[in-house]
Amino acid sequence: MSNGVVDLGRRWLAIQTSDSATFERGRLLKVISVLIGIGTAISLPLVALSVDLTPRILIGLIAAMVAAAATWWLSHRGYIRSGGLLLGTVISGVITLSADPVSVLITPAGSALLVAPLIGGLVASALMVLISAGLVALIQAGLLIAYYSAIPEASRIWAYVNILLLLVLSALLTVLIRSLDHLAYSRGEANAALKAQSEIAEREQSLLSANAELSSANQRMAELLDLVQELESPLIPVLPGAVVVPLVGHLDSGRIQRLQDSVLDFVYQQRPHTVLIDITGIQAVDSAFSSHLERLIQAIRLLGATVMLTGMRAEIARALVDDSINLDHVVTTATLQDGVLALWRTHT
Repeated sequence: MSNGVVDLGRRWLAIQTSDSATFERGRLLKVISVLIGIGTAISLPLVALSVDLTPRILIGLIAAMVAAAATWWLSHRGYIRSGGLLLGTVISGVITLSADPVSVLITPAGSALLVAPLIGGLVASALMVLISAGLVALIQAGLLIAYYSAIPEASRIWAYVNILLLLVLSALLTVLIRSLDHLAYSRGEANAALKAQSEIAEREQSLLSANAELSSANQRMAELLDLVQELESPLIPVLPGAVVVPLVGHLDSGRIQRLQDSVLDFVYQQRPHTVLIDITGIQAVDSAFSSHLERLIQAIRLLGATVMLTGMRAEIARALVDDSINLDHVVTTATLQDGVLALWRTHT
């Protein structure tokens, strides 16, 4: 039951706008229009049964009820300024028409006409205060002209004073509402700045976290790359003083350069007497491979080691011959097993 009432209240106070300030002012205007509507609905039957009923009062109450309903609808649609202007103008007109026009002009009852600028300022803006005050001043000026002869000469000064007082109070109300609007705007800007600062801090933290993760990923990638480089050019000892260098897959210039650096560093530091270069895993030979292979063999021999080329097949032999590769002083075998066996027989 209570949830249903709450949902109904939310629907009645809903405003079709995305602006927070407009939403709050629209809800305020809805509440004011509902209160005025309820008040006029209660007063209407009581006034209708009164013996002192005058048509002006009845028309005024009906007009106020219709204006309250129209204002509620305008507020619901998001037309806050139009709703505030309508409600304030109608209420001022009802007050003017229901009371004695002369008393409105020369007595404090005329101060009730400030209801229109007040509503305009509360629910719209300072500009609406000036517009509402201007309309009310025109109403008072029209009454003054229409009933000028009915106003006692000594009291005419109060009519001017009432109009001037309305304008002065409206101006003060304008200044007050502009100050409140400026304060609300400054508060909104401050909140927006704090929100932006918080978002920047969150983004910086996210960037730091992402940078840390990226650094960790780069480190893992570098470790994997080192492992791959070690695995792509392994040096396998098979006999004392002999090491096998297996060549597998496609050898591009970068991989060949790393292979050459690794083999030459090993030969220089470990001083093996024989290096077996196994090309069993090479599927195709081009001129670039032949050239790199020839330079690798020459460099190994310059460091004092003997080179054996194992895994020689007919198509590779033809390609190396076509490329005019110098294999003098290089022992070749058809398989790695033949090369290791020949080396073992030579050194035993």
